[in-house]
Amino acid sequence: MESNSLQNVSPFLWRIASSSALYLIAKILIRLVGGTNNKLNNNTKRTKPSRTLAVLGSGGHTTEMIRLLSSLSKEHYMPLYYIVASTDTTSINRLNSIHESENKQF
Repeated sequence: MESNSLQNVSPFLWRIASSSALYLIAKILIRLVGGTNNKLNNNTKRTKPSRTLAVLGSGGHTTEMIRLLSSLSKEHYMPLYYIVASTDTTSINRLNSIHESENKQF
């Protein structure tokens, strides 16, 4: 008795195979449609600084954000704007202390 090998494949494996195939097709289509007009590949240089916005809250990412913002070049990323949660006095205090110690404009 000859059985069809496709009938022996579990539905779970079919889902994995079809999801993978759909993912690959979508990735190829996105690359074909959007890949040629990608602004990231544009080699033009900025002529003026970018206005930069940072959102600081009491979620615990203040240290990482301040470290990131401190490493940005003022020449390319100015002015810096901040949105700080009204309940987050820690971020405001840290920004003020960095401003005073490093003489940076925050």
